[in-house]
Amino acid sequence: MFKLDHTSDLPSELLTLFAQSPDGRMDVEKLMAILNNYDDLFVVGGEVTRLTSEQIAAYEQTHREAVKKAFMSGRQFHRDPMLWLARAAKLSTAINDIYQELAARQKKGSCTTCAVNQATARAMPLLTEFWRANPDSSEAVELLTSEYVEYLKNGTIPDSILNVQLPKFLPGKQPVTAAVPSTPNPELQKDRPACTFCFLKHLGSAIILLKEVASGYTPEKGHPHFALALAHLSEAENEIIVSDSVSATAIREIRLSLTGQEG
Repeated sequence: MFKLDHTSDLPSELLTLFAQSPDGRMDVEKLMAILNNYDDLFVVGGEVTRLTSEQIAAYEQTHREAVKKAFMSGRQFHRDPMLWLARAAKLSTAINDIYQELAARQKKGSCTTCAVNQATARAMPLLTEFWRANPDSSEAVELLTSEYVEYLKNGTIPDSILNVQLPKFLPGKQPVTAAVPSTPNPELQKDRPACTFCFLKHLGSAIILLKEVASGYTPEKGHPHFALALAHLSEAENEIIVSDSVSATAIREIRLSLTGQEG
């Protein structure tokens, strides 16, 4: 569910959309279409508001630094990190050990997104080492990505990596007076540390996948994009529940609305 920041001067089309959905449940695609028309409109902690130029500059700097740090560490945004690790495991015995360890954890049901990220982070230096010894390996280049290989060669991060669109959804601090959500998700791992970076990563992936669904990659045609988007929304919800239950609940409402369910 979403709400409006009535202290901000909001566009009439946004007010109209909310007037049609007084309970805050609405078509996320329509909301995104409006948000994308305005550089200063964002959803912060479930509330649609305008950010000042100073706030946007600070957000852009923080996001840019996060992207830069992730890229320099070799953490790429692979849609299926387990598949990525499985492919990399074929190139290196050491990476295969990491992959087998993670696969064993998955079978026991104890594998989390953070565990996968940690395994990927451990594998990246090993894959980089393999590429340096085998620069002609097309498989290594594809797994590292051509942009990262260029960075390894000249030390410069491509503009295409740094100049990315800011995610329209930001986690926000839960108000002290906020009520406990009436329909909490019992499946959320509340003992799991919050990770804003992972939250934004999963949310961004879900948005991209839903756009691809809208462009024709539907389940009816045998494409997995919709199911993957739902999975990313679930992970985004899980990543933020500890620090921002309001945003987590909003993400859950979006996910359920996409499947025709109610919270």
